[in-house]
Amino acid sequence: MKRAGATLIEVLVAALVLAVAAVPLLTTIQTGSREASESEAVMFAESLATRAMERALARGFRDLTKNAPSVEKSEGLPEHAEGTAGLAAYEARLRGPLSFRTEVRVSRPGNGLVAVESVVTWGKVRGAGDHRLAVARFLAQDDLSLELRYSTGESH
Repeated sequence: MKRAGATLIEVLVAALVLAVAAVPLLTTIQTGSREASESEAVMFAESLATRAMERALARGFRDLTKNAPSVEKSEGLPEHAEGTAGLAAYEARLRGPLSFRTEVRVSRPGNGLVAVESVVTWGKVRGAGDHRLAVARFLAQDDLSLELRYSTGESH
């Protein structure tokens, strides 16, 4: 006598095969999503670092030289910065577990030379595996400078 349908063993074997096939697919989707989020955070950090650098450089070579060494710290977006509406919306979306902090350091590494470094640090928990991105500019006068951009990855 023939019976229609599947036995319990056949159903369990089919479920096991589906589960084994789904694990790599779900892992790939999760990895892609995480990488996209990290990429967005790096782009946001670069934007914050660049804006902080521009604000510092707007003071001019003489003022930077006179006030070096100095350190300015801020969290999130700079207050009263022009053109930050788009960044504010993006920061609100990222705000969740991430915390962005900006530090601008001005120093005088040599005679007639001023160094301005804008460092953005972010992470889920302060101090635990934070990421860092920096923009540094060395100035010899108002119109002569060298700029570097670098990511220091996770700090420990």
